[in-house]
Amino acid sequence: MQDPEVGGGACYQDIIPKLLKCYNIQLIPVPMDNRCKHRSPVQCRLSVAPIPARRRSFPEAVFDMVQYFKNILAGATAMVLVASPVALSLQIADSQSVHVQTHKAQVLADEVVRRADGTGRQVREAVVALAALENGPACSRGEIDLMRKLQISASYLQGVGRMRGNRLVCSSHGDHGVGFDLGPADFRSDIGTSVRISSTLPLAPRLPFVILETQGIAAIVHPGLLFDVPEYNADISLGLVGHSSGRLVAIRGEGATLVTGMRFPALERGAGASVLTADGIIAKRRSRQFDLTAIAVIAPHAIATTSSQMKTWMVPIGLMVGLALTWAFYFLLQWQVSIPALLRAALRRDEFFIVYQPVVRLDNRRCIGAEALLRWRRQDGSMVGPDLFIPIAEATGLIGSITRRMLDLVSADLAAMVARSPQVRVSVNLAPQDLGCSTIVASLKKMLARSGVKAGNLVVEATERGLIDVSLATSVIRDIQAAGIHVAIDDFGTGYSCLSYLDNLRVDYLKIDKSFIDSVGTAAPTNSVVGHIIEMAKSLDLGMVAEGVETEAQAEFLRQRGVQFAQGWLFAKPMRAAEFLRYLAVQASVDPLPCEPASVAAAVAPAAVASAVC
Repeated sequence: MQDPEVGGGACYQDIIPKLLKCYNIQLIPVPMDNRCKHRSPVQCRLSVAPIPARRRSFPEAVFDMVQYFKNILAGATAMVLVASPVALSLQIADSQSVHVQTHKAQVLADEVVRRADGTGRQVREAVVALAALENGPACSRGEIDLMRKLQISASYLQGVGRMRGNRLVCSSHGDHGVGFDLGPADFRSDIGTSVRISSTLPLAPRLPFVILETQGIAAIVHPGLLFDVPEYNADISLGLVGHSSGRLVAIRGEGATLVTGMRFPALERGAGASVLTADGIIAKRRSRQFDLTAIAVIAPHAIATTSSQMKTWMVPIGLMVGLALTWAFYFLLQWQVSIPALLRAALRRDEFFIVYQPVVRLDNRRCIGAEALLRWRRQDGSMVGPDLFIPIAEATGLIGSITRRMLDLVSADLAAMVARSPQVRVSVNLAPQDLGCSTIVASLKKMLARSGVKAGNLVVEATERGLIDVSLATSVIRDIQAAGIHVAIDDFGTGYSCLSYLDNLRVDYLKIDKSFIDSVGTAAPTNSVVGHIIEMAKSLDLGMVAEGVETEAQAEFLRQRGVQFAQGWLFAKPMRAAEFLRYLAVQASVDPLPCEPASVAAAVAPAAVASAVC
């Protein structure tokens, strides 16, 4: 029955709560007052309010803040990785453009000197030729004819003439009567040559010439020929300067002020120099034969143009390198961040398993045990190598959990192996962090108790890098040995190989690293190391296990030198526990190769080792 005041409100009372619940809305009572005067009872009795969000705990807030700053740092690092190669490419482009233009300026200066030297030689030849006519009358027809011949044969001279005072009285262009007044010389060189820098002649009144006068003989030179060099453009200025006087002889380009205003340091004959200034690149070369120095100036605009051209292809390369570095950084960051999480997940999901690498006696090829190797197969079936996840586990503090999981897995297999072969020995690897904590001894004892085997069936392997702090590891190793468990040094020769710490530790076995076994029978520098390791082990009465034996030649080499045990693909590949049990069964059913005589075995192996396996 409907409430007459509400009318159709009854149906809303059924529908509205369902809708609000669907949208995660909470209904709270609101007191009746004058505000409800024009509303229905349902509207007045109920008001809508969102469900308050759950408050984050303090650790969650701190974690979110740390992640926030990590993201900022990662973003900043990515920006630096992108920007650094681009900035480096810009710097290289600027540096290379200076190098290219400096080389170009020096080449131009060298070319100007070459042309100046050629001009000087032709002037000298003309003076020598005309000096032979000193007994004849000056400006005679014969002398003028000779001048014409000298001009035709010279590539840099526009004329040859004779001076009387400051007047050119005749030349290869004819007899000039009283002569053309050229004015006084601008300067004299160190060899007595008078130089007029810019002289005009009535024959070509608009062209300035350089007049070189020696012993009354004048050589007329057009300065343009001195600077007729390839690749000349508006950004290049060329000059020729008297070295001793510092006076300008000739110039081409707009850099006249720069060249004439410079102070040039002394240069040895034939020497060159270049300098970068705010006005551009200036290169110099002193003549070997004459008192001249050539100068080439390249304006900053040319440097900037070359730099821009280089940047058009170097900046994209820098950007690609930056993006590649950023991708690598992101990949490594994701790997470093995700691998610990994946390791924790792998521990929860039981993704780790053990394979066993058989260890055999070299004298009779009988299996005496195996090394337990941890493997990780992810849920998608992909394998992650121990060389990848073990270092990350050590760096992130997860190695202790992984060691405990490995001991649990081995203890589940160990009882069946000992039941099949009572003398079998299974070795497990401990990380450096394990040797720095005394709790590992309790974990090993618990493992033996859980599997119900003797301590003599277990061997603990410690790498050399785990023995950097020998004093810390020594007490743990002694506690392990006191429990009856054997200890071996793994990968010997790859770390801090030292006779003294081996003597202090008093371990039972020494395992020779595969890298040294691979060099057996080769010319590799490490070939002789194997012999030294063997002799070291013998001197300390240690059992020896060669790792990674793959050829009969290696096995025979090691056996002849007294190595007792070996493991490697020559004998068997790593296998799961069930397969290793079958392998032990096959070994038990096959007669082994005869052992060496007792005297030989005693000479090459510790008594405890020989009695345990032969």
